[in-house]
Amino acid sequence: MSAVRQALEQTPPDLGSDVAESGVMLTGDGALPTQNMDKLMTTQIGLPVLIANDPMTCVARAGAAADESRRRLNDVSDASGHPGLVLSQRRRCASNSRAGK
Repeated sequence: MSAVRQALEQTPPDLGSDVAESGVMLTGDGALPTQNMDKLMTTQIGLPVLIANDPMTCVARAGAAADESRRRLNDVSDASGHPGLVLSQRRRCASNSRAGK
């Protein structure tokens, strides 16, 4: 638990507030019901601890989805001939949505 506490202490404030609000997500072997890691962590760190759906494969599936997104972005960048164009347009859209535009 000391490693978890240390990681939480070193977490930037904006991310830390998200973790405090949403909780910690367990994946892999530690998330299996027989381990009771969720109950132990909730008691030890005082934050909500959730168990991922299908904890044994969720990280691999998320990695595959991220890789597919990266490939699609590269395909769009390659097709436009301007790799930076797509990224700058995405940043502009993101900043406009944050500003309420």
